[in-house]
Amino acid sequence: MMISAAAGAAALLLAAPAAAAPAVFVEHFTEHNEFLAQEEFSTPEEEWCPQVEFPVWVEEDASGTFRLLSHGDSPLYGASTFRIEGSFTNLDNDQSYSFATHGQEKDSLVTDLGGGLLSIEVQSTGVSTWYGPDGRKLFIDAGRIWFTVVIDTKGTPTDEDDEEVSFEFGGDTGISQTAGRDFCDDLVEFIG
Repeated sequence: MMISAAAGAAALLLAAPAAAAPAVFVEHFTEHNEFLAQEEFSTPEEEWCPQVEFPVWVEEDASGTFRLLSHGDSPLYGASTFRIEGSFTNLDNDQSYSFATHGQEKDSLVTDLGGGLLSIEVQSTGVSTWYGPDGRKLFIDAGRIWFTVVIDTKGTPTDEDDEEVSFEFGGDTGISQTAGRDFCDDLVEFIG
């Protein structure tokens, strides 16, 4: 996801001298995933959507651009734009429940806490639209969320294997037509 790319890039650049003028980093990304939901999401402790008695094939395509920018002599700031399209398909009847999401994420405050710790306050805005098997629009979720990411590089900013990343949810605003709905029940209703 874009957050991990931003966190990794920011951690790598923690070691840069404060007086150095960091270059702008831009990366375009595309990703395709497909898998059987019951295999990917179930764990030994919990079955994914036990009320869904049909095999669900998931396909997802994501694309966007990630930028790492400097603001004067302050730490580097990350920003990204993204688009994700996906579907959940009942393999027994070939009916799909699909979605399209687009938006942007940006660091609103980056603080070097010293000792290999970096705090990043992030805002994400976007719109997700859900569609039934006939292509009809069913639900729209739109708004803004904010959260804080703290990265501990363990004193080795170029080694991502020993990083610890923690998240703290800050809040959200907007509309959510899927709030209070059960996603698994929706799969049964729309594609079962």
